[in-house]
Amino acid sequence: ALVMLERFEDAIEVSQRSQRQANSAVFSHLAEISALGRLGRKEEAHDAIARARAKKPDVSIAWVEEALPITDARCREIFHDGLRKAGLPA
Repeated sequence: ALVMLERFEDAIEVSQRSQRQANSAVFSHLAEISALGRLGRKEEAHDAIARARAKKPDVSIAWVEEALPITDARCREIFHDGLRKAGLPA
């Protein structure tokens, strides 16, 4: 939700905190990846993608669209735009 509100720094902080929890899922990485992409922080985004791939090697935008459908077009575009800018494969 924080990414969709364009509160990217907050999204990164919350996502990283969530990742420190035991058994965190790949979803905890997606907000960080999108926010970093929107902020143009490519090196950090690539590191976040690598951490997500450690949990789900085939994570991609297509997988995100299926696993995490966002019905609001504006929110979906903000989120997916960040994923693309971060370098997550289509």
